[in-house]
Amino acid sequence: MISAAGSTSEADCQYAPCSAGDYMTENGCQQCGKNTYSGDGASSCTSCPDGMISAAGSTSESDCFYAPCSAGDYMTENGCEQCGENTYSSDEASSCTSCPDDMISAAGSSSDSDCFYAPCSAGDYMTENGAGSTSEADCAYASCSAGDFMTENGCVVYNVERTLTVVLELHRVQVVLMA
Repeated sequence: MISAAGSTSEADCQYAPCSAGDYMTENGCQQCGKNTYSGDGASSCTSCPDGMISAAGSTSESDCFYAPCSAGDYMTENGCEQCGENTYSSDEASSCTSCPDDMISAAGSSSDSDCFYAPCSAGDYMTENGAGSTSEADCAYASCSAGDFMTENGCVVYNVERTLTVVLELHRVQVVLMA
């Protein structure tokens, strides 16, 4: 505690101003907690801006920083943002990494194992020349075995009743059976 020159009582005593990183309480200077800061002579601590953190005893807003990003996100000037489609990131990334050539991924992917080859449309398969391609041009029509037929879900074993129904639905043909 300090007092002015010529003070005559304990009531004239007061605590010395707190240094940066601390604030004044009834019992003297107290260190600012995590995610706050203070300058010299502060009576309270100031919170870091939204989304930012700091160590206990921080002395200015410049001590505040964004928490490291989790996998699938990357650091920008404004904090963490999600990686876009066809990219991924690990923990604490400052940028996203593109999937390997001809592979795709969902937004927010966290590793190269989240990257995969784009599937062909129903009824098609990926040719050897197009292995890994995302282009429909590299897909070829899948042929079924003799006696089977193609549906949007792949080849189906021939069944007279089912085949007639499928053919009728596909061609919208009206069949009249004669007895």
